[in-house]
Amino acid sequence: MFKYILITGLLSVCNLQTQAGTFALITNQGSDNVSIIDLDQNRVIATVPAGHRPAGIAVSNIDHRAYVTNPESKDVSVIDIQNRNLIKNIPAGDGPVGIALHPDGSEVYIADWYKHEVFILDSRTLAITSSIPVGHSPSGIAVSPDGLSMYISNRDDNNVMHINIPERKIVATIMVGKAPFGITISDSGDQVYVANVQSSDVSIIDSRTDTVIATVAVGLFPYAIAHDQRGNRLFVTNQRDNDVSVVDLASFREIKRIAVGEYPEGIDIHPSEEFVYVASWFDDKVSVIDLKTLEVINEIETGKGSRAYGKFIYSVED
Repeated sequence: MFKYILITGLLSVCNLQTQAGTFALITNQGSDNVSIIDLDQNRVIATVPAGHRPAGIAVSNIDHRAYVTNPESKDVSVIDIQNRNLIKNIPAGDGPVGIALHPDGSEVYIADWYKHEVFILDSRTLAITSSIPVGHSPSGIAVSPDGLSMYISNRDDNNVMHINIPERKIVATIMVGKAPFGITISDSGDQVYVANVQSSDVSIIDSRTDTVIATVAVGLFPYAIAHDQRGNRLFVTNQRDNDVSVVDLASFREIKRIAVGEYPEGIDIHPSEEFVYVASWFDDKVSVIDLKTLEVINEIETGKGSRAYGKFIYSVED
């Protein structure tokens, strides 16, 4: 039996600047804020306001900020994680959704659902410096570990675009399943994984050739993906089945389903690769899965309508 942990307060007096550990930042679309969870204690330790209907998130261990997309207020919230406050909201097109960071923290990439562009935000000046036209309804962004390539899932075009970041141009368009959404890349950078919502499968792309090398059936309406490098597995949230598919990358097949909360969306893996965290939109909570047993061992109550679409785990070293 796992514990069910409630929020004990909105703000604590300790500062993350003096508190080493690992934290999850969860966007709460129904309460217009972000919950900060201490993953050593498995409890919410702070809540920070964001824009209207926050969805996507990318956290930086370099500048200690969280960048949050707010589709309905058409902006990106910049949050100081250490001091737990909102720095500013930056206008960003007509419907920012997916968001990702350059590995060196210098740039933030924002997918605009309605304008069919990716905006590039300078993290130093907090100004949008340029944009790249992409496909229809861009939803997910994955950046290669070397910072040279970006992969964009275009939901309404059923494809993934490979963008050369230094040159700001599209170098390949890869057809995948129906309505691709969540996307991630392996730590080595040699494979890209995309969840196809309406075909209920995952496309696996060889980034060296920009070709699909496998398609794996998963649950109903897969939304987001996390890559377990150590276990050579994928963890995929299935919105309509209220579970997570575990995909073995050696055999390219689904090996297990793990029941979680209702309408799971965002998913991320602890840096220790011991736990995976799943935000459930309709249950207002985060489920904690043990990567050894593949069982839910904890649940953490968050704000209303938790989505956390993107890389939401942040680590502070001693």
